[in-house]
Amino acid sequence: MFPSGELYLSPVLSTVSRGKIVEVDPSLALQQPGVVDYISHRDVPGSNITGPFADEEVFASEKVLNCGQ
Repeated sequence: MFPSGELYLSPVLSTVSRGKIVEVDPSLALQQPGVVDYISHRDVPGSNITGPFADEEVFASEKVLNCGQ
């Protein structure tokens, strides 16, 4: 049995291998039953940079470098 009020994360991945992020409109997703919020790079406190070489973003902010980012 799942704890009451438990939330699940569902990441949305890119469908292109390289590209510039022009716009993200989560409004349709936010209208779906059970959807609580949309989280982006703007919601990361502090640095959005991670990885062994500190060269990767947690959430893509300006461009997609890999399919599935």
